[in-house]
Amino acid sequence: MSAASALALLLISVWVITETRPALSAVFYDHVSKGFQASSINWVDANGFFLHSINSSFALGFCNPGSVQAYFLCVVHVSTQQIMWTANRNSPISISDQMIFQDNGDISLYNSTGSVVWSSGTAMTGAELLQLQESGNLAVLDSTNQSLWQSFDHPTDTLLLGQKLKSGVKLINSISATNLSEGRYSLQLEAGSLLLSAEFSSPQAYWSMNTDVRTISMGSDYPSYASLAAGVFGLYGNSSFLVSEIVLASAASNTLRRAVLKPNGNLVTSFYAGTIWNEDFNALQDVCSLPGACGQYGVCSNAGQCSCPQSLSPLNSSNVAQGCGPPAQLPCTNSSTDISFRDMGSGLDYFFNRFSAPLNASSLKACQNLCLQNCSCSALFYHQDSNDCYLSGELGSLEYKGTATSFTFLKVLTSTETPSSAPLVTANSGGASYIVYIIVGCSVAFILVVVSIFACWFYRRKKASSSAAFTEDDGFLESLPGLPTRFSYKQLQTATNNFSTKLGTGGFGSVYEGILADKSRVAVKKLESVAQGKKEFRAEVATIGSIHHVHLVQLKGFCAEGIHRLLVYEFMARSSLDRSLFTETADCPPLLDWSTRINIALGTARGLAYLHEDCRERIIHCDIKPENILLDDNFLAKVSDFGLAKLMNREQSNVFTTLRGTRGYLAPEWLMNYPISEKSDVYSFGMVLLELISGRKNFDPTEVSEKWYFPAYALQQAEEGKCEMLIDPKLKNVTDEEVTKVVQIALLCIQEEVHLRPSMGKVVQMLEGIIEVPYPPLSSQFAVGLHARMLDAISQREQSIASTDYNSQDLLSASQLSGPR
Repeated sequence: MSAASALALLLISVWVITETRPALSAVFYDHVSKGFQASSINWVDANGFFLHSINSSFALGFCNPGSVQAYFLCVVHVSTQQIMWTANRNSPISISDQMIFQDNGDISLYNSTGSVVWSSGTAMTGAELLQLQESGNLAVLDSTNQSLWQSFDHPTDTLLLGQKLKSGVKLINSISATNLSEGRYSLQLEAGSLLLSAEFSSPQAYWSMNTDVRTISMGSDYPSYASLAAGVFGLYGNSSFLVSEIVLASAASNTLRRAVLKPNGNLVTSFYAGTIWNEDFNALQDVCSLPGACGQYGVCSNAGQCSCPQSLSPLNSSNVAQGCGPPAQLPCTNSSTDISFRDMGSGLDYFFNRFSAPLNASSLKACQNLCLQNCSCSALFYHQDSNDCYLSGELGSLEYKGTATSFTFLKVLTSTETPSSAPLVTANSGGASYIVYIIVGCSVAFILVVVSIFACWFYRRKKASSSAAFTEDDGFLESLPGLPTRFSYKQLQTATNNFSTKLGTGGFGSVYEGILADKSRVAVKKLESVAQGKKEFRAEVATIGSIHHVHLVQLKGFCAEGIHRLLVYEFMARSSLDRSLFTETADCPPLLDWSTRINIALGTARGLAYLHEDCRERIIHCDIKPENILLDDNFLAKVSDFGLAKLMNREQSNVFTTLRGTRGYLAPEWLMNYPISEKSDVYSFGMVLLELISGRKNFDPTEVSEKWYFPAYALQQAEEGKCEMLIDPKLKNVTDEEVTKVVQIALLCIQEEVHLRPSMGKVVQMLEGIIEVPYPPLSSQFAVGLHARMLDAISQREQSIASTDYNSQDLLSASQLSGPR
């Protein structure tokens, strides 16, 4: 072959190769214009990325995180190749599929069949440019550089510095680092707080920013978005005012930051330090608090060890963290012959229980009945010590807490095959299960006897030293000025005849009548779930005991001995206001006339004003209701349980802030996770004032008229100028002017907007007639209606309680719903 022929053949070969291989394009910077097209194969030499931000901090292109042929249009951080945003996370494409910036301004991503799998939705809007900004934001701009669409408004699983997570927008985790499809965990701004939720058959919250002890409240504005700033992860109001914040490690303003919802459901923030991302905040610090820590039905303990409940087996014997074998799918039936309850063991807890209000059941049987009547209930958690009953639908991971008085059961078909080691408790019978319980009980009793003998021997040996253990700390606390009388547990046991006469049940425990050695009558409260040690408890008691006011129940003494925490109050002969206000019959005139009711309102207001404005340390009561307003022989009103919120540690207070309390008296900020202030007490006082006016409960699910939620009815009548329609019909000789005045005060107190409510000092002056009562703004009627709908939803879920375990008066008193604040 001649040299010329060889050269010609070489040129032909080069031409063929060039024509059959896609042409490689240069990488663009900052933006591309209409008419631009790209596919991964065209930019194979640039790893699929065709557009860089001006300084190459971020890149836009086609990423392929897994080994399969699945490609996604992504924004990545160039230095670490971490994915920040994905367009088509649920619809992967192939290596040759295209993104086209069309002439009509729409940016579309097509798959191999020609179908659009993602679009910017900017057709016919004047779009001219697709710009990748140095912040990591991908934006579609018009000819004046105004943004028509931006990726910051459509996040996937990542929030970058300066990006706003607005109400109604969610971060959703990816299934894994290689599978970018949406997972089952979300982060969103809801009800005034940033919430992490498991997107099960119905969403289940597992973290709230407002209840995290690391959150610092800055104001009372309603947050409209969450954002990462320099050293801060915060919630901001409409005017960009910082409402609350979590302080992060690095405060450098030029540090790149991100918050990522990880595949395991944890929210993690990190900052870029030149080569790597350094984590500085984890929403869930305990891995066992994650919804899927050990898979469905798995039990997490000891910071991540997984096991299965006593009645289930691992789905994968080599990896217990993948979950445990669930029972058969339940049909929608409430037949007790078809359904049984499988015992999962004691000491288990579930993350969603911390974010849901418990039902109250008198027994495990009653709790099972509630689950039986609820088609969506697949499991129940029963706490024997508090009679709290939690019903759950779809279950994630369980957490071992070791509490011997908490029990967990799965609802299963009676015909479901059961391992011999798995006790099956039928819903309609009890004989077989009681035999099992008797055998177990006897075994436990024997063990307890042996342990008790050893404990007695040990106690006797240590008694001499322990009896003399009046430590230096004890001596210091005994010498604190103003400390109330200290009683021994034995003294109070004797005074109450071994706690035989119960006067009632309040937020922190039960109250018993007692007679001290000096023959004075007292009310002794046994506190439950109070976590302080003796020193902290006595210091708190010193603060409460130093508060003296004619309209506050006096704390006469206390007991802090071993595990026992008791408070001794003065005895109030006529008990609580609810007994005098709601128990009269049609044949008997009301015990409380109008002037007595106004005096009770005025006394309560004076007591609260003292707590809010005149104490050295301002005290917010947190649970104002008729049950906590006590009356003496002369119907003098005194506020009780004030300051008890100080006896809860911070974590407990935050956990239970929005979950417990007393239905019908909670201010909207409790329900929506807003910061709590003394104005929350003002709202509760306004609700009590309406009940004093009407002589009826504000919330009555048995009422068929529009009065079922009385505050909404009161607003309606006030708008129509008919305040006289709100007076208790049994009251006589009450002028319309008097009623209108008190109704207006009550409506001022229950305004949704905190700043519209008066202080308790102003309320006292209005009741006394010292200052004029302003006409209340009625624009918050919608908010009260919203509150009513919330209560209605609660009522729907709890109606079964009223028909099985409690009579209507028990339900309406709601004392069993009062809890740690």
